[in-house]
Amino acid sequence: MLATLFTVLGIGLLLFFHEGGHYLAARAAGVRVDVFSLGFGPRLFGFKKGDTDYRISLIPLGGYVRMAGEENSSSPDGLLGKSVGWRFLIFAGGILANFLIALIIIPILFAVGVPLEAPIAGPIEAGSPAWHAGILEGDRVLSANDETLHAFRHVSAAVALNEAGSPLVFQLQSPDGQSREVHLAPEYDADAGFARVGMGIPERLVFHPTGPAIDAGFEPTDEITKIGDVVVSNRPAVARLLLSQATRLQRTIEITATSQDGISKTLTLSPTAIDFQDAAPLQIGVFALSNQVAENLAPSTMPFQKGDTIHSVNGQALSTIDDLAEALLDSSRPTFVQYGSPVQDFIMPSGYTPENLYAALHLSQAPGLAVSVRPQSAAFEAGIQNGDCILRANDKPIYSLSNLRQAILPLDLGQELPLSLSRGDETIAIVVQPKLATAFHYGVAREVIEETVQANGPLHALTLGLSEASRMGLEVVRTLSRVLGGGIDSSNLGGIMTIGVITHSFAEQGWIPLLFFLCMISIHLGVLNLLPIPGLDGGHLMFLIYELLRGKPVSEQAQGMINLAGFLLVISMVIFVTTLDIQRFFS
Repeated sequence: MLATLFTVLGIGLLLFFHEGGHYLAARAAGVRVDVFSLGFGPRLFGFKKGDTDYRISLIPLGGYVRMAGEENSSSPDGLLGKSVGWRFLIFAGGILANFLIALIIIPILFAVGVPLEAPIAGPIEAGSPAWHAGILEGDRVLSANDETLHAFRHVSAAVALNEAGSPLVFQLQSPDGQSREVHLAPEYDADAGFARVGMGIPERLVFHPTGPAIDAGFEPTDEITKIGDVVVSNRPAVARLLLSQATRLQRTIEITATSQDGISKTLTLSPTAIDFQDAAPLQIGVFALSNQVAENLAPSTMPFQKGDTIHSVNGQALSTIDDLAEALLDSSRPTFVQYGSPVQDFIMPSGYTPENLYAALHLSQAPGLAVSVRPQSAAFEAGIQNGDCILRANDKPIYSLSNLRQAILPLDLGQELPLSLSRGDETIAIVVQPKLATAFHYGVAREVIEETVQANGPLHALTLGLSEASRMGLEVVRTLSRVLGGGIDSSNLGGIMTIGVITHSFAEQGWIPLLFFLCMISIHLGVLNLLPIPGLDGGHLMFLIYELLRGKPVSEQAQGMINLAGFLLVISMVIFVTTLDIQRFFS
C-alpha cells in the first residue's frame, strides 16, 4: 500500500516540478498564469488563488501551465507580449527544473549511499560474444570503452547503445584481482529487440520467505553457503547446476547456510510441489533436447566437432550439457562419453571441471524439436521417447517449444492433442492427453547482487552525481538514435503505465532507490522535452530560435500547421507506447 502511495506521489512530484519550472519562470517574467494543472482533460478538483486555478485533471499523462496572452500579444501580462529571452526562459523552465532537481538530489543520494546492481558478470550464455571473449561468471566490469562503470545497468546500456559494427572494449577484474582487457562485438537479439553479449546479471541463491527450506528450519535471512559439498560463493554455476538437476530429477538435496549470528547448519531438503492455486497450465512433459555440438573451443582436450551428437554420459542418455557437467563432479570414476556417428567413445580428462566445460563447449538443439521426456508425464504415458522429434501438433508444424505451448494453450483438461513425430527413419502418429503442470522447488530463489555506491566525501559525491546525471541524459539521446536507426526495436519503448510499474518496484525497495529512479526519469523527461517537436517545450524553443535569428516570428498560419502536425505526432506516440504498455500488462 505504501509503495503504491509513494509511486503516485513520486510521479506526481515529477509533473509538479516540471510544470512548476514553467510557472516560476512565467511569474518571474510578469506573465499571468491562469491554470496550473497536473494531468489533462476535465478538472477533477483543485483550488483558486489569485489569478491561478491550481487543479488536478482527469488524464494523468502529463500536465500544463496555461498563461495569459498565448494567442495574442495585446495583454500587458500576456506571454506573447514578452521578449524572446523571457519566452525562451518560460518554455525552458520545465526542462531546467527537471535537470536541476536531479542535479541536486543525485549527489545527496551518493553521499548517503545508493544500492545498485553490481557490475559483475552473471551467468554466461554459451556461444555468445561474452563466451567467445572468455568472460567468466564473477568477473567485474571496470569500464566499457574507457568509461568507468559502477552498476550493471551501465554495462547493459554500454552494450545495447554501442554503435553497430564498433568493437566494445571491457576492462575486467577477476575475483582473484587479476585485470585483463577483452574485445566484444555485441549481437542484435531479435527477441529482446536490442544488442546483447550474453552476460547475465549477477545473482546469488537465497531462501524464499516461505517454502520447504523455511519449513525445514532455515531463516529467510540465512546465507546459503553450500549446495551439497559445493561452496556457493566460489562456484556459483555448479551450485545452480546441482539445484537445477535436483529439481528436474526430483532428488533430495543438502543445503548448508549460516545465520546472522554466525551459526552454520546443514539440512536435507526434499522437493515440494508448487501450488499453482487452480491456475496450473496444461503440459505434456517434454523439454528441448540440447545434445548437438555447436562449438568446441577446446578441441585439443575434447574431440567433439561441430554437428556431433553427444549420445550418453556414463551410459545415461544426455539431455543437456548439465548432465555432462554433473558427471564431472564425481571424481571417483572416469566420465565416459559416447558421441558422433558412427558412435565413438571418449573419456573426459581427469580433473576437468564443470566450469572448464561450460567455458569451452556449446551444445545446442538439434534441427527440429527433438525432446527429452519427463518420467510419469503425459508424453511418457503416450509412448513418446527421448530423442523423438515433434513435427506437427493438430496438423500444424512445430519448430520450437513455444509453438508446442501455443498448440496446447486452447485445450481443456481431458482433451487430446494429436502429434506427428519422427523416430529415426520413421514417422509416427501419437495422441497425447496433456496434464496439469507439476513443478517442484526447495524454497530457494535467486536475488540480484547489489553493492552500495557511496561517495567518500562531498566533492566525490558531487562528481559522482554530475557524472551519473550526464550519463543518464546521454543514454536517452543515444537510445533515441538507436531506435531511429533500427538498433533498438521500438517495442522496448514504454509509457506512463510502464513508468508506474517500474516506479512501484523501486518504491518497494526503499526511498533511496525510489528517489534515484525518479531522478533518472526526471532527466529523461528533460531531454525528451528538449526535442524540437512542435507541441513540446523543444518545439516552442525551436520557434523562438527562428524568431531570434530572423528577427520576426514564424507566421501564425505556419505555426498552426506545424503545431497540428506535432500534436498528431505526439498523440500517435502516446497511443503507441500506451498500446505497448497494455500488451505488456496482459502478457
